[in-house]
Amino acid sequence: MAKKPTNPRPSVSSAEAQLFRNSVSQVKPLDFEERVEDARPQKKRRPTAPPIHSPQGIEKLDGDLFYRPGVSRRLLNDLRNGRIRPGSVIDLHGRTRVEAKRELAHFVERSGDLYERCLLVITGRGSHSPDGYSPVREEALALLRQLSEVQAYACAQADDGGSGAFYVLTGRPRR
Repeated sequence: MAKKPTNPRPSVSSAEAQLFRNSVSQVKPLDFEERVEDARPQKKRRPTAPPIHSPQGIEKLDGDLFYRPGVSRRLLNDLRNGRIRPGSVIDLHGRTRVEAKRELAHFVERSGDLYERCLLVITGRGSHSPDGYSPVREEALALLRQLSEVQAYACAQADDGGSGAFYVLTGRPRR
């Protein structure tokens, strides 16, 4: 049978309690002092995007990953790991949101006509913008989710642009 643990807090006698009260009775609270700000640079926090209401047909939507029902797990893993090489590339750096949306829609449409299966869309991360937020990236991803030709997209591998670029899997929707 195990021993009962001893009381970790010994009892305090009334004389000891009175001695404590007498010793702290003269203590006064410190005056309020303004705190000195931390001299270290603070990491920029990326603002959270508003909640996205997914269009019908989306099985998973996770910012850097999107796919429609019917896309096999194997194909999705190949896309995410960069094993499906992009046939065409578009770089949207330096574009406004409207320009980027127009150019991306045209690019996806044209690549569908050329039967390109995988595309690389470079949007940038927004690391040079004041808030660390890329409106072009968000606009591009929203458009890709709306286009019926887009079956899936995933964040690119580091060699292809990392989180500032996306592999886009295209294919004509089944009718």
